Amino acid sequence: MSTLNSHFRFSLLPKNNKRIILEINLYFETDKYCWQWHICNIEWIRENSYIEFRSSTPTLTVQRLRFINGRCQDANGGCAIFQKNGGTTVINSCSFENNTGPAVGQDMAGALGILGSGLSISNSHFETNTATGNGGNPGNGGNDGAISFDGLRRNNTICGTRFTGNQANQFGGAFFRVSYNGSEQNIFDNVLVDSNFISINGNGLTGGFYIQGDIVTIRNSTVADNSATGAGGIFFINDKSVTLNNINLLSNIAYTSIGAAVICSNPVTGLFTGLIVANNSAGAFGAVFASCSRTITVSNPIIADNIVKNTWPANPCTSMLNGGPGIVQLPINKQKPATGTDAFCPNGTITKLYNVSIILDKST
Repeated sequence: MSTLNSHFRFSLLPKNNKRIILEINLYFETDKYCWQWHICNIEWIRENSYIEFRSSTPTLTVQRLRFINGRCQDANGGCAIFQKNGGTTVINSCSFENNTGPAVGQDMAGALGILGSGLSISNSHFETNTATGNGGNPGNGGNDGAISFDGLRRNNTICGTRFTGNQANQFGGAFFRVSYNGSEQNIFDNVLVDSNFISINGNGLTGGFYIQGDIVTIRNSTVADNSATGAGGIFFINDKSVTLNNINLLSNIAYTSIGAAVICSNPVTGLFTGLIVANNSAGAFGAVFASCSRTITVSNPIIADNIVKNTWPANPCTSMLNGGPGIVQLPINKQKPATGTDAFCPNGTITKLYNVSIILDKST
């Protein structure tokens, strides 16, 4: 383990034997160590290898680096980078792959653990990172396959970033965030949250994003093919305000429970605009929105072809949301063997359609 000492400086020795130095408030740039515009690899070759950065004021900036096969001790997490006790971490054009959290303990993320610090990520990629330990809190440990973020009055911005194939044991296959006084900001723009999951045997929630107790804005993004026992896509918990704008929620799965696309744990207020919510599947019911109420206004959504195993309760939503303009919902009737008209997600005027197909093209 490399730990920042009182001189605020430490070094890594990558495979090419060229030394990389980190210093407080300086960039961790790769141009000096790799060909310009190429990503430099940092591949850990033994257990308990990761970057640990502790100080109350610095900015740690990491650019054009690839972190592969990170591992960390049982008591820790953030097994590529772990920042604690203040400051801000800035990640730009980096890739985090196959980093694995500890088997026992708090297990704060397979790749990036942020505790009491700020976070900004742009143009980066998190793939097949895992946090499958147990024995920590909340839940039973194993929280967040890719990023764990915990901090009072600490904000988070993620832009142009993909989360794919990350796995957790308990909460948040891709992203796990808890905060405290409701003023913390979480902004996601142009992100793809794709095929992240909680193990089907783990009985955990939220394959994609678990966000608790703060202000959330997600725009121009896709949350698709994520899976968990419940809340396959996103879980909002006691969040002060949630804004979703131009979001695709597609083909997410709740194995045995509710809320394949989204679960809200009240009180959650907000505005959902321009959503396409299609082909999500819940093992119980409430395939689209579970426990989201009229404190949320929905405008211009297309809610289509979401399915449930228990066909008798309301299919897409467990409770009614406040309806704005331009609402499209189908199918109109319940799945068989249930009969009759299905309940509508929002109140107000709804356009009812019988036959529409929505397919996600991942080729681009």
